[in-house]
Amino acid sequence: MKLYHGSRYILKDNKLVNKKATSGGFDDVPKEKLQDGIYLTPDYGFAVAMAVRPNGGTRINNNKISFEHQELFNSDQDVFVYVFDTEDEQFKNKEIEYHNKNEYMVRGDSELVPSEIKNIKAREVLKYYEIVKWNEINEIKQEQKIKFK
Repeated sequence: MKLYHGSRYILKDNKLVNKKATSGGFDDVPKEKLQDGIYLTPDYGFAVAMAVRPNGGTRINNNKISFEHQELFNSDQDVFVYVFDTEDEQFKNKEIEYHNKNEYMVRGDSELVPSEIKNIKAREVLKYYEIVKWNEINEIKQEQKIKFK
């Protein structure tokens, strides 16, 4: 199975390292649920969305995405999607924990090496999500609320 991690940062030493999610990262996750791990998604489009987030809040629902500071979104920005294949040897003896349809967490080793690194432009998010104004997405049930600093 392919899993993805989206980031606006290039990996140091070509490794994704284990780190603790912070309360500043996910608004709707109770503090006790924030765990050490490597967070991945089976949804390539969601990984792209995670990579393109500007500073501030991000809301995603029903193929719509909204940025609290939409003026900071730069469609020409280079972002990265890291591809992992769970059939790789490095996943042997790793526990992959399901959190929700868009989020898995890998326990075990403190680092993973991607099988592929995709360098894309932030505008690729438009293939998967319609960007709407911040207040428009508040009117619908929020599937995911994310803050990124």
